[in-house]
Amino acid sequence: MSDPIPFVIALLLLALPLSGRSRGLHTVIAFAAVAWIVAAALGVIATDFLASMFFPNQGRALHDTYYVVSHVHYQLSLAAIMALLALGAWLARPLSGLATLAFWIMHLAIAATIIPQNFIVALTASDDTFALARHLEAINTLSTIASVIALAAALLLVALIVIGFVRRRRNRP
Repeated sequence: MSDPIPFVIALLLLALPLSGRSRGLHTVIAFAAVAWIVAAALGVIATDFLASMFFPNQGRALHDTYYVVSHVHYQLSLAAIMALLALGAWLARPLSGLATLAFWIMHLAIAATIIPQNFIVALTASDDTFALARHLEAINTLSTIASVIALAAALLLVALIVIGFVRRRRNRP
């Protein structure tokens, strides 16, 4: 049986912003930043565990290859970037409605970029090379579309934060 402590911590990180002491959207954004880092780490652990359970002979062969180096480190990098952008959005309060919308679009697009990458290890069990190629192409296409949406939302969010700082500076005496 796996250790339940990381799952309890992740649950608390997701549940705390919804508690009665929440101070609004900024608290939710700050906790979302931490939850992204925890979720990425838990995703790496769960993916590694499932790969070792279902494909015990391939575990050593796949380590430090395309799957681990490219996709798992990609997930951790995106989680760290998401956390930094969430921190920037939290520091640049109050967010306008458009900035909040851009943040959540970026949040969901990054999730849509990361989540399909977890299925690549499971697809390697197939002996049908052509089917594997089609599945990998579909996953990479989905991740590419989601990453373009995330990039557009991130650029919009950064532009709105800069505009907010410029307007704040102009309004000071």
